[in-house]
Amino acid sequence: MIPIHFSEKGIEDYSYQLQQIINLIIDYDLPEAKDISVSTQNKLKRLLYIISESVPFTPNISKLALQIETTRPILMVMLYILEESKLIRNLRASTKGISLMNKPEKILLFNPNWIKTLSDKGWNTGNIREPFILDQLKNAGLEVTYPSEEDFLINGNILLEIRGKNKTSSQVSNVDNHLVVSNEIEIGWRKQIPLYLLGFLY
Repeated sequence: MIPIHFSEKGIEDYSYQLQQIINLIIDYDLPEAKDISVSTQNKLKRLLYIISESVPFTPNISKLALQIETTRPILMVMLYILEESKLIRNLRASTKGISLMNKPEKILLFNPNWIKTLSDKGWNTGNIREPFILDQLKNAGLEVTYPSEEDFLINGNILLEIRGKNKTSSQVSNVDNHLVVSNEIEIGWRKQIPLYLLGFLY
């Protein structure tokens, strides 16, 4: 892990320090491991920015390829490179048969803090919940895939719905293997659990 050293400004420099780590990975670490050009490095940064602007990001691969001026096959390779570099998490419908050409159903930043660093919009409660929860689940060693309903499928049998405390639950909320994770609550009730508790999984 790369250490972060704060200056006298402390927390004010945090976003800058994170940006420097991202640049270090793309500009120095990746060229050491892979034969990539400066143009590709710039496109990787552009791709990260686009993803950060609408996290969680549901990709239209053809449209995204046009946005960064590349082809669909090369874009798929770039998404794979960013995933291997631990800059993004590509959430797929299944963990079976994962390959470069296996399109992700949803893309999230690997570190939730990078939303504020990369995006001009900054973070808000809605766009930071899913990256945070996915980060905690994956670091706990759980298998997380994209379900046909709800937000996450854990270990192939637990549906996880993520919402605010006042949002109406879905029609599958009464299913036995269904859990609701809500922010802005301190105490859980039945199948609803507070979001902050997932932080203890790390």
